[in-house]
Amino acid sequence: MDEGTLHALLDGALRAESPDEADRAEAHLRACEDCRARYERAAELRDAATGVLAT
Repeated sequence: MDEGTLHALLDGALRAESPDEADRAEAHLRACEDCRARYERAAELRDAATGVLAT
């Protein structure tokens, strides 16, 4: 999965633009350990940045 798709899925833009593509990306994440790890790491970084900005 490319970075653009990963981040679009993470921020919800992919689901809003193309629900079918979001479904395929989510299925890929369930099957691909490497992409799932990248997605989880990106989510952690997003959450950490959000926490910093909120304080």
